Amino acid sequence: MGEDQFGSRVHQTEAQHVPVLSLAIQRLLDDFAWQAMGAEFRFDPDMPMLVSITFMAGPGPRVTWSVSRELVYRGLHELSGSGDVQMWPVGSADGATARLLLESPDMSSLFELPARPLARWLDSTYRTTPRQDEMAGLDWDSFIADILDGAEEM
Repeated sequence: MGEDQFGSRVHQTEAQHVPVLSLAIQRLLDDFAWQAMGAEFRFDPDMPMLVSITFMAGPGPRVTWSVSRELVYRGLHELSGSGDVQMWPVGSADGATARLLLESPDMSSLFELPARPLARWLDSTYRTTPRQDEMAGLDWDSFIADILDGAEEM
């Protein structure tokens, strides 16, 4: 995977007009070795509270995680999240990189991300759907009905 394939760039998807960010990132393999890989960050205005991250390590399978957009935003400036997903800034005062820790019962992975292009991309998602409008499009009646239907099945 060449740098030009996963260099830092933002482009628009044709179908949804949602910015997609492709980044060259690093994954910690052990105490001293890092693996270069690619990641794509996606934002769907219909689900504005989430960011989807697809990790691509060579020709193998892709893995996608959905995480809170707010967690990613805060993680560029301070320790954010707990449990399965955590993010924090690393290095110099200018916050050139951030680390993202993803854990599941079977494994954990630590990634290093370039913070500046990620921050610019997040700003564009907040211009698309501001923080105060995240809950505006939710169908609360369907959400509560789904919860109540699930409770009856138990």
